[in-house]
Amino acid sequence: MNVRIKKLLQIMNLISFILAAIFMLFGYVAETLNPPVFEELTYKLSISLSIDQIFLVGYVSIAVFLITHVLRKL
Repeated sequence: MNVRIKKLLQIMNLISFILAAIFMLFGYVAETLNPPVFEELTYKLSISLSIDQIFLVGYVSIAVFLITHVLRKL
């Protein structure tokens, strides 16, 4: 595989891992605090994402992480 493609996959893999970890943390906090309390907290922090959008971004980050991980190993 081309060196540039490997580097790009490595960067994408790292970024998606970091995003997945952040959004998994948000999901953990949301489940711990109860969704209405978490939505109030996100409103106070000026985060314009709902719980469903946070989970969607987290799932997409995990999918990108897994795909780039498999492609890097080929």
